[in-house]
Amino acid sequence: MTTWLCGIAKNVFYAHLRKNPAPLELEESYPARAISWEAIETLKAIHRLAEPAREIVYLRLVSDLSFRQIGEIMGQTETWARVNFYRAKQKLVEEIDGQT
Repeated sequence: MTTWLCGIAKNVFYAHLRKNPAPLELEESYPARAISWEAIETLKAIHRLAEPAREIVYLRLVSDLSFRQIGEIMGQTETWARVNFYRAKQKLVEEIDGQT
């Protein structure tokens, strides 16, 4: 008996939701994150890097991949990925220090 009543209650509830959908407010569902000016400038500097260096930095920092995984993705060795990440990081430091 209770299973039958719960099934009826569920169907009535679903019918009510179909007739009266609740409005979705984006501000509450997806709050905007505050990004600092330094973070924006760093992202711009990363975007200005040459292609292999930029991709290595994105894979390392955004995707949080290991150097071994980056090397496999790029068709290179782990050492190649480490060296190119280090060089890209040095270029970023130089460029960011030069802007201030």
